[in-house]
Amino acid sequence: MPSYKVYQMKLTDDQVDEINREGEKNSSLWRFYQDANMYPDGDKVQNALRMGLYDHMANIEAPDMNQVVHLGYDINEEKIEHLDNKFGRKMHSITVGDVVEDPDGQKWFVNFGGYEKV
Repeated sequence: MPSYKVYQMKLTDDQVDEINREGEKNSSLWRFYQDANMYPDGDKVQNALRMGLYDHMANIEAPDMNQVVHLGYDINEEKIEHLDNKFGRKMHSITVGDVVEDPDGQKWFVNFGGYEKV
């Protein structure tokens, strides 16, 4: 069965400290993080990937993207390989703004109506 890579955007402890020092209203990082998570589009996701806000959190074995999102939403531990990552936390349930890389290396981001090519 094919394996898909799941990338999620989280903040490192250092980034959280930076935001707290600046205050949420003054932090451009916080505003970008919130906007890219809540209202993702291809450009925002590409920028967040370049900025290092995403990390490879898990691999999921599934026959297709629809099953990846389903298994990742329900956190089916049987089908998910959690990976060590720079955030030091496990993958959260797949949601809007998350990125899935298919077996061909194409990245897709989860959006309100399904997923779109990065």
